[in-house]
Amino acid sequence: AEGKLSGFHECWSAATRLSVEEIDSPLVLQIWNYRQKQALLDQRKYLLRNVDPADIVEAKSEAPPSGWSATERQRTQVHCVRDGNNAKPVVDEGGLRAVLSRLVFPIHFIDFETTRCALPFHKGETPYGNIAFQFSHHTVEADGQVRHSNEWISLDRGIQPNESFARALRDAIGNDSGSILHYAAHERTVLKDIAETCLDPELAAWIRSILPQADGTGGTRMVDMKE
Repeated sequence: AEGKLSGFHECWSAATRLSVEEIDSPLVLQIWNYRQKQALLDQRKYLLRNVDPADIVEAKSEAPPSGWSATERQRTQVHCVRDGNNAKPVVDEGGLRAVLSRLVFPIHFIDFETTRCALPFHKGETPYGNIAFQFSHHTVEADGQVRHSNEWISLDRGIQPNESFARALRDAIGNDSGSILHYAAHERTVLKDIAETCLDPELAAWIRSILPQADGTGGTRMVDMKE
């Protein structure tokens, strides 16, 4: 639009002989989390609309406990493009409903701010140790009420904040059995690191009581929204 060349369009048109309009349409590169894209390219299947859903090879990974497998997710994307519905959201309502039904109210949403520095802040710490210095906490009640329940930040100089952080978090979310929601592994990793270095065995035990373990044991309160 600005009269400038696009390296992407230049390279793709030279390599594939596709028109600019075709290159701007959904390409096989856009298939979500698909590791066999090169095989499609080798077959000169560049446009997503030219991919047969059967071309999507079944993934070897285990089926999820609920919802779509990775292959189902990828084939759904192909179907939507081929049917001309790629602008309309597709929601696995059954899988979403199954996951939400397992949540326990009040639901706690937590978000941590941390740092890992090469040079430790305090004596006895290792390089790149986890320092948790702030969290925010929102609560959702069964009736849909949302509130910003708590926040905490370390403002004391010269004091290692991790145990104070964990105690404040326990005060915020430790008085009921409500689900604790976070996004991705960060919050779990921080709590695991604090439990391993905590000098207060009671506090460390509480942290471990809410943390799920790799073998499927441990706490069930923490729910990863990314998963």
